[in-house]
Amino acid sequence: ITVVPLQLGGLNRVPSGAELHAAIADHYASVGGGVVEVAPYTHMERMPEIDPEAYNGTNRMKVYVFANDERAQALLLAVYDNLGKGASGAAVQNLDLMLGIKH
Repeated sequence: ITVVPLQLGGLNRVPSGAELHAAIADHYASVGGGVVEVAPYTHMERMPEIDPEAYNGTNRMKVYVFANDERAQALLLAVYDNLGKGASGAAVQNLDLMLGIKH
């Protein structure tokens, strides 16, 4: 699991959690190639149970977006399979995602 905290207050326009989720979901819908799934948007107080081993052996990733709009904070959380390939294979897959190359 990788967690990325975001302080959104420094942006010119502070997106809501729902807007941030929509942007991430739209991005991965167009370039994810079926490898990246974006979980439905939820608020922190209704956080689902997250199994860190759920994606072992799948070569896939699931991204969660949590936000506190009042404090202009968000948290991105990714559950992924990092055991199925070495670092070079992961680097190639990341490049494919960034370039929009579908598998």
